[in-house]
Amino acid sequence: MLDHDTDAGGNVVDTANFYGDGNSERIVGELLTGRRDRLVLASEYTVTRDPTDPNAAANHRKNLVPSLEESLRRLQTDYIDL
Repeated sequence: MLDHDTDAGGNVVDTANFYGDGNSERIVGELLTGRRDRLVLASEYTVTRDPTDPNAAANHRKNLVPSLEESLRRLQTDYIDL
């Protein structure tokens, strides 16, 4: 699907840390190998990482930083565009 999209001119990939319990980011990371610099990568993070921790959800630094670090690892990249 990604090949078909990019062949048709697509250049944005959007995922989230909670899609498939992080598996979406793992799959996207594998698919981006060798073409990361040609695509705009977006990932969402607002949904909770840990339901027992009130700081593990929402749009604040205490959630943003760990969510971003986990996403970068799963996506096998050192930056996210959006």
